[in-house]
Amino acid sequence: MKIENTIKVFKEIHPTSIIMIKMGTFYHAYGRDSYILSYLFNYQVKKIQTNYSTCGFPASGLSKVLSKLEELEISYIILNKSENYEIVEEEILIKE
Repeated sequence: MKIENTIKVFKEIHPTSIIMIKMGTFYHAYGRDSYILSYLFNYQVKKIQTNYSTCGFPASGLSKVLSKLEELEISYIILNKSENYEIVEEEILIKE
């Protein structure tokens, strides 16, 4: 399954969560999520071949990213590409 399709499926179920995909030693976010992470952490947003926005950060920075997202009460889901996009970690915050 293409990354764009995977993200679309997860976004339909969890539209307000940041979706991050672990690929090797980096985590990547796509679309709107890449702009949110770029704003929060000053990461550079790039366009990939399908004109889809992406940004990435090394695995060593994951704890910093998750701490900030939790502090701001932003839900997130981490997928592992090498495990066929299995959910590795998630924090779904539901506000009433």
